[in-house]
Amino acid sequence: MTVDAVELLEALHIGDVHTALRLYGGPLLVNSHTRAIIETRARIDRELTEAAIASGDDALVRQVAWKAGNSERGLVHGLSERVLPRTRS
Repeated sequence: MTVDAVELLEALHIGDVHTALRLYGGPLLVNSHTRAIIETRARIDRELTEAAIASGDDALVRQVAWKAGNSERGLVHGLSERVLPRTRS
């Protein structure tokens, strides 16, 4: 048996944010309201957000914001904080 949360975390671990985002939709992650899944979903939201910001891909950041229900403005701010300073030299 495979579990979407485990597959998603494995995709994030290898840097495959697009696959992780595709797996975000469930079925376990969106349909379970147990404490363990809620905590796992919060971890995944953080890690997926971090990975999207680190990618520097604006479109991916917006997709993660929409999927994870995060404030897109907050993600874009995080993107500018992490990516733009690296390009200024």
